[in-house]
Amino acid sequence: MEKLHHFYLIHKSHFINLNYISEYLNEGYIIMNNSDKVPIAKAKRTTFLEKIRNI
Repeated sequence: MEKLHHFYLIHKSHFINLNYISEYLNEGYIIMNNSDKVPIAKAKRTTFLEKIRNI
């Protein structure tokens, strides 16, 4: 079950695996390893940034 800690609901339409993030863009997006650009909900940005700092 520890593997579930690497998943995050970043937006109402996007549940991501944090191990596959390649880049964070300050304008509110992340780039995944497969080059997909995924938006981060404004309400979840602060929590998301705290979570990835702790990985």
